[in-house]
Amino acid sequence: MLLGNFCICEKEYPYQVNKTPSEESVEKRILEYIRKYPCSLTMDIADGLNISYMTAKRRVTDLKEKGMITKENERWIIREKNEIKTDHTLRDTFEVGVVMKMESHPEITIEDIATELYLSPTTVRRTIKSLQNRGIITRTGSARKGRWVVSEYKLKN
Repeated sequence: MLLGNFCICEKEYPYQVNKTPSEESVEKRILEYIRKYPCSLTMDIADGLNISYMTAKRRVTDLKEKGMITKENERWIIREKNEIKTDHTLRDTFEVGVVMKMESHPEITIEDIATELYLSPTTVRRTIKSLQNRGIITRTGSARKGRWVVSEYKLKN
């Protein structure tokens, strides 16, 4: 619809607002949006996909941590799977502490790690998610009886 010199585009939303989409589907939709609009801001992504700004920001951050997207000269660059370089360097003392606990006790729970390292469970979960996104740790088995598997990593100099 044209108003003077301005064009107002009506957007279509592909899913119902009352449903909460999975993380993977949101990330997939963000990648599709970035392919279509490479100069978009995180707020534009949130508006275009009808998701909250915080959800868009969190998912964009996850995609950046996974190495799937980068921003260069105000444009989003999407990396293909063979271009993604995994960073196996532990970045801070939280990550070092969590990995050390998991290596010594593979069955350890998030609450036990938080208690032993004097951290909040939320901080431990965030650290674990970052480590999983970069492929440093994985969880095998069930959520309750599973084990942490630590791959090779480097300490930051």
